[in-house]
Parts: sequence; C-alpha cells; structure tokens
Amino acid sequence: ISGPPHHRATHTRDANAGPFDGADTHVDVTTNATACWFLLETLRDYGDIVPPYSLNLPGSNQQQGDLVPLMGWGLDWLKRMQNSDGSVHYYVIDNSSSGTTQTQQVSDISSFATACAAAVFAKAYVTLSNSLPSDESADLLARGQLAWSWLQANPNMVQPRLPLSGGVDPGADD
Repeated sequence: ISGPPHHRATHTRDANAGPFDGADTHVDVTTNATACWFLLETLRDYGDIVPPYSLNLPGSNQQQGDLVPLMGWGLDWLKRMQNSDGSVHYYVIDNSSSGTTQTQQVSDISSFATACAAAVFAKAYVTLSNSLPSDESADLLARGQLAWSWLQANPNMVQPRLPLSGGVDPGADD
C-alpha cells in the first residue's frame, strides 16, 4: 500500500486485514479500535461464556476462547498502521471500485488515530496478558507506550488530509 497522492510514500507496507467500515471502501483506525475495545470489554466480562471453538473461527485453538483470535485480527491491523515513531495512520482507502487497479493508499498520520491505538494496545495488554505468550503481550504494551510517547512529543492536533472516495469524504478526524 502506498502513501496518498499528495504525500507519496517511498515504501510500501502490508496493511491487509481489518474490517471495512460498512459498505465504504476504506478501513479506518477509529472504527477498528472501537470494535476491538468492545470485544476486549466482552472478553473481560463474559470471556468464560465464549469457549474455544465456539465461533468456528480459523484462529480457534484449545488454549483460549474464540474472542481472542477475533480481536487478534483487528489488533494485527492496528499494528500495521503504526509507524516506528509511534504515530498511526488514520485509514486505508481502496480505489479499486473506480475500475482501476490502483494500489490501496494509506492516509496521513493522525493524533486521534494514534490516541485510539494507544488506548486499545494498553487495554489489550491488560486484558490479554494471561491469554497471550509473554512476547506478544509485551509487544502490545510497548506499542501503547510508543504511541503515547508520540502524542506527548506532538501535542498539537495532527489531522490527515482526506481524499475523496467516490466523491465522498471517508470521514473527518474531528
């Protein structure tokens, strides 16, 4: 996936996965973070009601309830949207519906997306520490801390420039 036309990336990144936002042609951090947050709340409060193999997921295994691999899909995508400095890109847009074979594009970074990711990584660390190997759990904590450090170092709101998708603004970072 490459950068937006106004800020071409000099590299590509794997930003596959993550749930598309309804019938839209983009995947955004805020929607994904919200879904992960509620799944983490559900796991915390009702995790014992969703045992292994109960949702028939490809990631199901005997060691953990099925909510864990379901959240893993969203968390993996959030990790792919985070940069090495801790900042997080707001969304990925797919322009293939326009009949072209364009590469999907990653938006600019966003303070709000970075804050959402920091919160979800921290909550996932606390909620999943007993369900994940220690290195995966430590990675969640480190990512949350890195995002928070970026926010502290960049106190002014950073908003992405939003391209039109089919003539429609895919969402504002208010």
